[in-house]
Amino acid sequence: MTSTKPFDISRRRVLEAYRHVRANQGAAGIDDESIAMFEADLSRNLFKLWNRMSSGSYFPPPVKQVEIAKKSGNGKRVLGIPTVADRIGQQVVKARIEGELEGLFHPDSYGYRPDKSAADAVAVTRERCWKYDWCVEFDVCPRGWLNYYARFYRSALWRIFFHFDGRLLQWARRKYRKLKGNVQRRRSWRKQAMRRNPRLFSHWLISGRVKVRTMGAV
Repeated sequence: MTSTKPFDISRRRVLEAYRHVRANQGAAGIDDESIAMFEADLSRNLFKLWNRMSSGSYFPPPVKQVEIAKKSGNGKRVLGIPTVADRIGQQVVKARIEGELEGLFHPDSYGYRPDKSAADAVAVTRERCWKYDWCVEFDVCPRGWLNYYARFYRSALWRIFFHFDGRLLQWARRKYRKLKGNVQRRRSWRKQAMRRNPRLFSHWLISGRVKVRTMGAV
């Protein structure tokens, strides 16, 4: 028999997700429904969740926010607690896509992956430190790295800055039709962007090509 549901989610998968959530326990969410209260009408609650998820009409409820003390003792951080039903729904999705997505990760990716942790990353790093006498580090937002080298090795950064701007102009050429085939227009566009929003890219400020007005110290 062909299912009329748009999403192929079996009831067994929802049941397995519930068992996983039950094993981990946890506090009640924004609806104040504990696991014991959810189990009071277990069949109906699981069917309702399965029906909504498989039909595409499920919308997760708000997350309960609870402040807990930081381990360092300095201040507090906000912890989000989903409802029991939403935790089961999340587990259903996790079990469904985790196997497919796992093969897309780089072998050296350790964040939020099964059977991998920060301790594993440290162990691999320690092992490689004995094998190699050099290290390459790159950050998606290299502001700190640029600030450091701009202070001590500014001349060494000019080729990198030139590369950054070159990539930016390539993007602008593809995005704006009027900039295609005209190098001077693209350079003029970049200068205007630098004047309008000089803090948009770190290297614009570091290179000294733009000046930013700041309030004087009191």
